[in-house]
Amino acid sequence: MNTTLTSASRSTLFRTTLFHTLTATLSACLITACAPTLAQSGMPAAPRPYPELVACAAGQDLPCSALASQISDITGVWKQYQHNPAFAPSGNMGFIRYNADGTFVLGPSVAGTAAPSAPFPHGTYSFSAGHLTMNVQGVPPGMPECALAVYEVRVLRLGSRPVALQFTPVQDTCKPRLNDLGYALPYVGP
Repeated sequence: MNTTLTSASRSTLFRTTLFHTLTATLSACLITACAPTLAQSGMPAAPRPYPELVACAAGQDLPCSALASQISDITGVWKQYQHNPAFAPSGNMGFIRYNADGTFVLGPSVAGTAAPSAPFPHGTYSFSAGHLTMNVQGVPPGMPECALAVYEVRVLRLGSRPVALQFTPVQDTCKPRLNDLGYALPYVGP
């Protein structure tokens, strides 16, 4: 059996491995895991927004990170954990769709994010001064703290292609959402 890889095969293998390594590494440390750990240790926190570890450059097909600052930066469907017992789908895995009109919808499947449906939350979002503000409708009863959230959002990319979103809380007291957004949200599609 011939085990010699062609140049195209090596390139594809490299990109696939790089993609998975980038996602795992950036998800584990880029913002959520490293920044709060530093703050909790008593060390001074970096000024917000945190500087890019690897800034995105036009025309370069390299791993990078960019601070989301407008709706078009995060428009699309992203997979996320959903642990809130009021609406957790099977396996605690669901999806969120950020629409170009500034609305978002959570659901148990990609198709389930096409339109709001109970018991999943939905609402509006906007950007200001590098922060994402989410105003949530359909908040579970007894959880008024889940009606508003403010986050810094990083878009992890491979060149111009989105890979995942990384959230850093600025203002949020909704424990289930803090838990769910503590992990990278992989990109599913437009």
